[in-house]
Amino acid sequence: MTLRYVCFAAALVSVNCFAQLTPTEKEGLEKVLFLGNVASSELRVAKEIPLDGKTPSLVGAALQSPVATIESLMEFHAGANPNPVRMLKSACGQYSVGSRTTGSPINSVGVPDSVPESFRSRIGALANAVSKASSEIRFSTEKLSAEERRGLIESLPNWIDADPGFKLDFVRGRSLPQSTIFELIDKIDLQRIRTAAIELAESFDDQIPRLQALAKASPFTGQLKFNVGKLICVLGGIGPNVHRDKDAVLTIDLGGDDEYFGRHGAGVGYASVLLDLGGNDRYKTPDLSIGAAILGIGLAYDLGGNDVFRGGSISFGSGIGGVGVFYKKGGNDLYQSSRLTQGFGAYGIGLCIDTLGKDSFDAIRWSHGSARANGIGWLADLGGDDTYRCFSKGSGSMAQGYAEGERGGERA
Repeated sequence: MTLRYVCFAAALVSVNCFAQLTPTEKEGLEKVLFLGNVASSELRVAKEIPLDGKTPSLVGAALQSPVATIESLMEFHAGANPNPVRMLKSACGQYSVGSRTTGSPINSVGVPDSVPESFRSRIGALANAVSKASSEIRFSTEKLSAEERRGLIESLPNWIDADPGFKLDFVRGRSLPQSTIFELIDKIDLQRIRTAAIELAESFDDQIPRLQALAKASPFTGQLKFNVGKLICVLGGIGPNVHRDKDAVLTIDLGGDDEYFGRHGAGVGYASVLLDLGGNDRYKTPDLSIGAAILGIGLAYDLGGNDVFRGGSISFGSGIGGVGVFYKKGGNDLYQSSRLTQGFGAYGIGLCIDTLGKDSFDAIRWSHGSARANGIGWLADLGGDDTYRCFSKGSGSMAQGYAEGERGGERA
C-alpha cells in the first residue's frame, strides 16, 4: 500500500487527513452533535480571539466555527508538495507576512582562495543569504537584552513540555516563569523572522541546481572549514566526510556517504543552513540540530540516499519562536528522535518533509505534526510505505496532528 500522509497542527487545531468531507460525513457529524444536545453553530468560544499576526488564521477560524474549518484545514493539507519553498510560504501565509526584508548582506568577495574557484561565487551567494537572514533575526529580537534572549532560548522548550524528566543538553540556567516568557515573546518581531526564512529558502532553491551541476562537472574531494566575512562555513567534497562542527552556520556537502555528529542547520538567534547533495548518510546529532530553530532560522536539506537520522530533541523540522525546515528527497529512511521534533512548532513553524520512500518515523513526545501556542507543526510524507510511532510512557505523546494552545486573557 502506498500511503500519502500529512500531519498538520496549528494551536488548538489538529487533524491528520486531507480529503474533503463527504455529504455523508457532514451529516454524521451533525447527528453525533445532536446526540450530545449540541448544534455545530454552538461550538465556538464565547469571545472572538483577535488575530494580530501572531496566531495562525486557521486557529481563529476554528475557535469560531470548528466544524466548518475542518475542510479549510484539509484543503491546506492538500497543498503539501515536494517544494519546501512553496510549503514554507503556505505555512507562513497562515500568519501576516511582512514586506520583503532590507537587511544588508556581507560582501561575497570574502570567500577564501582555499575554496575551489568554481564554487566561490555560489558559496558567496549562499553565505550572503545566510548573513542577511541573521541580520533580520537580530533586528527582530533587538528589544531583548542578551540575558533575556538567552533566558528565552533555554526556557521555551521546558515551558512547552513541562515533564520534569525532560532535559536538554544546551540548557544551563533556570527556566523563566510563564508570565516572563509571554512578555519576552511579545517583544519579538516574529513576522520579520518568517519573511526572512522565505527569502533564505528561495536563495537556496535557486542555487541548489547550480551546485549540483558544479559537483558533477568539477568534483572536489576533501573537507574545508573557512570564514566568509564573520560566518563559519564548511565545504565537504564528494566522498565520505565526517561533520562534527557545532559552530558552522553554512554546511555544504557535495555527496557521498557522510556522518553528522555536530549541530548543523540549527538557528539559535541567527540563521543556519545544512545542504547535503546525496549519499547514504548517518546522523547522530545532539539536541537542537538538523532543520531546527529557537528565535532563529534553521534549514536542512538532504537530497538523496537511504539515510539514518538519529537526533535529540528540537530536530528534523522544529521551529520555536522561529522557523525550522527539514527536507529529505527520496530514499528509504529511518528517523529516531526525542521531543519537539519531526514537524513541531510553537510561536513558530516547523516543517518536516520527506518526498518518497519506505520510511520509519520514531519519536517520544510532541512530534509528527504537533504544535503549541501560535505554532504550526507540519509533517508531510508524500509517498511510500511508512510507519509512525511515538513511545511516550504514561503522560501522552502529543503527536500526529496534536495541538494545544495557551489562552491567558486574549492569548490563544
